[in-house]
Amino acid sequence: NFFSAFMDIIQTIDSADKSATVYLNNNMGNIADATFWTFSSRLIWVPIALFFLYYTFKHSRNWRMMVLTVLVLALTITLCDQIASSLFKPWIARLRPSHNLQIASLLHYVNNYHGSSYGFMSSHAANAFGAAVFGSKIVKKRYFTIFMFSLAMIVSYSRIYLGVHYLGDVVCGGITGMCVGYLMYLLFKYATMRYTMFRPIPRKQRV
Repeated sequence: NFFSAFMDIIQTIDSADKSATVYLNNNMGNIADATFWTFSSRLIWVPIALFFLYYTFKHSRNWRMMVLTVLVLALTITLCDQIASSLFKPWIARLRPSHNLQIASLLHYVNNYHGSSYGFMSSHAANAFGAAVFGSKIVKKRYFTIFMFSLAMIVSYSRIYLGVHYLGDVVCGGITGMCVGYLMYLLFKYATMRYTMFRPIPRKQRV
């Protein structure tokens, strides 16, 4: 029947996801351990946030615009994080690979970190790709777009390397983050078009 066929498909996808995760999670040595541990830290976004603030203010000279940009970016990351961590993780309740007895012993871990019980979907991937989409739509520079999406992919892979997420976790998290990031950009664009106080100050009016 339909339900049995559906469950067979889910099991096939789950099996392929586990195999891909074991393949992608491999011990590359101490330098790789330290590198991916760092990219998995939320502190990696601090210098990027500072650059984002500098760029926004430099090109608008409008402190209201800068505040709005920061608020929408913060809201984007908060929504991505809450959708992944507070909605999907307890609802789907899929054990992280580090907690799944079928493959836990096959994985490489760093600093004995195993994460909490549930891992679908990855909030790191959602946050990173949400910020990448929103940030690239604001800055609109090729180099920045390439940098942000490259960083988002590295952050996402770091979760697989650390053994705390399946490939499917980060793919679904990334897709969710991109959708949220784009929707928040549309909200930001509407606000800047609707309210003149958020518009950039013309050069002749700048001090």
